Amino acid sequence: MRGKIILSAIALLVLFTTSIWAQADCIKIKDGVIIDAVRNKVILGFDQFGYNYQSHIFKGTFDTSDRISDNLYRGGTDFASIKLIMRWSDSWLSKRDCNHDYRLDRGGDGGLTDMSKGWLTNQVEGEYVGSDGKSHRYRYFVKIVYDGGTACKAGTPTCLWSLYAITKEVKNDPFGEFKYIDKNKLGNPARLRN
Repeated sequence: MRGKIILSAIALLVLFTTSIWAQADCIKIKDGVIIDAVRNKVILGFDQFGYNYQSHIFKGTFDTSDRISDNLYRGGTDFASIKLIMRWSDSWLSKRDCNHDYRLDRGGDGGLTDMSKGWLTNQVEGEYVGSDGKSHRYRYFVKIVYDGGTACKAGTPTCLWSLYAITKEVKNDPFGEFKYIDKNKLGNPARLRN
């Protein structure tokens, strides 16, 4: 019995030490060499676009969520000026580069996948002119999770981007005329890959 305990303790120690060594080998944002798809350095704290990759948060507009400030979002101006806050898990977009390609890893597999897993939220806030000619505020919140395509294969309305599902959606529009955002245009931490 004592031998099994010692053997288990040694196995745990080896596993823990290997995990620490693997993480120590990863490149971190503070090292200053991680870049985005257009070769801008990813920095600590908030950057000019509104991203803080270390804290897994974006605070800006749909315009700057693509890491280009051009008053456009996906080729149009419809959503460009709308306020957007995104938060994500480490499995969606890590704050490390463990496969040494100088890009933040996705999927929680040490950079061995280019697919985001985990979860992402969008919190949207804006204004529109209602049929009464007055300005009205709205808020919209959505949580998106990786489900491997289960929702999409089942044909449910929660399906998003082929491999993801919407697990929470909150709409707040007291006046009731805002059409909300086309789910295919929801924000996603952008331009870190080509």
